[in-house]
Amino acid sequence: MDRRLKIGLFGFGTVGQGFYQILQEQQLPLEVHRICVRNPHKERPAPQELLTCEARDILEDPEIDLVVEAISETEPAFSIVRESLLRWLPVVSASKKMLALHLPELLALQQETSTPLRYEGAVGGAIPILHLLDEPLRHEPVLSLRAILNGTSNYILSQMRQQGWSYAHALQEAQRLGFAEADPAADVEGYDPCYKLSLLALHAFGTALAPADITRTGITGISAGQIREAEAQGRRIKLIARLQRDAGGSLQASVGPEWLEPDDALWGIEQELNGVEVALKYSGPQLFTGRGAGARPTGTAVLSDVLKLMEGRAYAYPKQEKRHPIVVA
Repeated sequence: MDRRLKIGLFGFGTVGQGFYQILQEQQLPLEVHRICVRNPHKERPAPQELLTCEARDILEDPEIDLVVEAISETEPAFSIVRESLLRWLPVVSASKKMLALHLPELLALQQETSTPLRYEGAVGGAIPILHLLDEPLRHEPVLSLRAILNGTSNYILSQMRQQGWSYAHALQEAQRLGFAEADPAADVEGYDPCYKLSLLALHAFGTALAPADITRTGITGISAGQIREAEAQGRRIKLIARLQRDAGGSLQASVGPEWLEPDDALWGIEQELNGVEVALKYSGPQLFTGRGAGARPTGTAVLSDVLKLMEGRAYAYPKQEKRHPIVVA
C-alpha cells in the first residue's frame, strides 16, 4: 500500500483495547486514527489526542478507511455499523447480540452499498470458524454443527466438577476472575451462545436464524448432585449449541445442557475454552478449539478481519442458495 490504512475504532473496553494493543506490536500498514469512547477524559492506554466522544469525528472524517465497532450497547452499535455501511466504510464488528438481532438488515445493507461487514470475533473468539466455513470449507455441505460457545458457562461447569463447588460458588469465582459479568444472565441462561449460533447458522447452512427461534436452556438449574452423578457415570455436563436439518429440511437449533460420553469430541473442552465440531459431507467431522473470549483472543480475530478486508475479501456466504457477491470497492 502507498499509505497506512486508517481505522476508526468505536469502543475501548476489553475487545477494543485488545485489538489496539496487538496492532501496536505489529509492523503493519495500519493505524488507529480515532477512538470513540463515552468518556474521553478517562485515563486509557492510548494517546489522548486519539480519543473523542463524538461518532461523527470518525464517520465524517474523510481520512478514515475502515471502522472497527467494539461497543457493548446493542442499538448504538447497530446505528454505528449501519451509518458506516451507508457511507461506504467497510466494518469489522465484535457485537454478537447486535449482529444476531439485526442480521437480515445488515445483509441487505451490504448488498445495497457493496460494502463488506466481517465479524469473526463475535462468534468463537480466536477460533476462525466463520473464515473456515466461508473459504476453505465453502464447497462442503455441512451436515450438523455442535459447539461449546460460552466460556463462562464452561468454566462454571468445569469448576463444579473439578472442585466440587455449588453452582452459586462457581459463579461467584467466575465473576471474581472476570469470566462472568456482574449480571451473568446472558452467559448462564444461554443467550450468548444463541446469538453466536444465529451467526453460525448463516455461514454453515445459509439460513438467517433469529435468536428467538432457537430452543434455549441455560445452566442455572444444574446442581452439584447432577455433576457428581454424571461424573460417577464417566460423563460430563456441558452447555451444547446445536444446528442440524431435520428430515423435512428445516433447520433445528438449540442451546442446552447435555451429558457427554468420554468419546464425544467436546468432552475434553474445559474451563473457558470453546470448541466447534462440524460434520461435513465429504471429509467427516472436524473439531476446532481455542479461547472464545478475552482481550487478545478476540482482538486478534478483529485484526484478522481487518487484514482480510484490506485484501478485498468480503464474506461470500457460499451456503446461501440465492446470493450476490459483495464487491469491495
